[in-house]
Amino acid sequence: DNQIVKFLIARKFELPKVFEMIEKNLAWIADYKPSADEFFPPDIAAEYPVGYSDCHDLDGNCIYVEKSGNMGFISPKKFINKHGVPTIVRWHIAGNEMGKRRIAASPTATRITAIVDMSNLGESDSNVMKFAKGISAIDQDNYPEHLSRMLLINAPGRFSGLWKVIRIFLDSRTREKV
Repeated sequence: DNQIVKFLIARKFELPKVFEMIEKNLAWIADYKPSADEFFPPDIAAEYPVGYSDCHDLDGNCIYVEKSGNMGFISPKKFINKHGVPTIVRWHIAGNEMGKRRIAASPTATRITAIVDMSNLGESDSNVMKFAKGISAIDQDNYPEHLSRMLLINAPGRFSGLWKVIRIFLDSRTREKV
């Protein structure tokens, strides 16, 4: 199973750690009940467009595109303050679940390549940092090896300072993919 292999890779084939990770993941699934079919208010997608293209990268992986700040329509700070961290985290998880569905349906994909356009990122605050920390922990614990690579484009100059903070919460293998 592709998912089991990802857990093995994430824990460097150390079986006790793999079993612990899988047990925690199964408990999280039972408690959180992640779904690709969860309903969210329509303005979330209109304000912060994300989604999968029908294309694949050169390795055959699914491509996910995100436009932070919707090209200036709403800043991530305003978006998070409007919808709240818990709702946006669930929205992010629904996107991961859709990615798992697309990987399963693809004859070539084993992971996701993410392209994040950071134009008009806007100002940052503690809620943006809470969101970044929250999703990085959830992704690493429950979607190991889901990411093939992440391309950050149009990053503002101040992003390098923010990246120094975010990267602390990522394991070294994930940091190398960005």
